[in-house]
Amino acid sequence: MVKITGAILLIISGFGAGMMMAQGLKKKVSFYEDFLSFLNELKSLISYTSQPLSDVFGGNTFNGVFDEFSNAVYLSMQCENTFEDAWQKSVTVLSDCIPLESDDISLLSEFGRGLGKTDISGQMALCELISAKADSRLQVCRKDKESKSRMYKTLGILGGATAALLVI
Repeated sequence: MVKITGAILLIISGFGAGMMMAQGLKKKVSFYEDFLSFLNELKSLISYTSQPLSDVFGGNTFNGVFDEFSNAVYLSMQCENTFEDAWQKSVTVLSDCIPLESDDISLLSEFGRGLGKTDISGQMALCELISAKADSRLQVCRKDKESKSRMYKTLGILGGATAALLVI
């Protein structure tokens, strides 16, 4: 009876591990959707209001995870950090919450390094460039989510079942 209970728990834990991996893919798709929305809102704010970055990040609300991200940037800037330093610190905190890879982090860092360094047209061009890159990565993430989510769940169950068979 104990072995059967242990085997069932191993199968359930394998399935849970597969679900966690699939959830990571879902979070990444959601992240890129929020990032594209953030870029569009930021582009509108830059072009129509011409506010300094401290006002843009302090006085506006953005969608999803980027609302907290913009607040973190703003608060860090209030502690006498430069915009670029505040951005990098916030990217580090964000990467702890969302399963981002090094190329995702470098994309965010590239955007933060260039934002606020040029005139409005240069910042608009930067937003367009980063939007195009983020959109292509979103498409890849969606394909990964569709193809790998089922695989992770199946491998989790099969791994748990294999461990259960070894126990019995």
